[in-house]
Amino acid sequence: MNKLIIEVRMNETACKQANPNAPWTPDEIVADALACAEAGAAIVHFHGRDAAGGETSDP
Repeated sequence: MNKLIIEVRMNETACKQANPNAPWTPDEIVADALACAEAGAAIVHFHGRDAAGGETSDP
């Protein structure tokens, strides 16, 4: 049997206006990440946002 690693790329640069289903807040990201892990995803990739909704790499 071949092995498969499932990676989820959650929100990239999508904004709520372009895709209202994209997880945006920390709570939405966590909920979607847990659901994806329960469905078999091994890796979750997401882009963090600052309070104004801009991309950030701050911890």
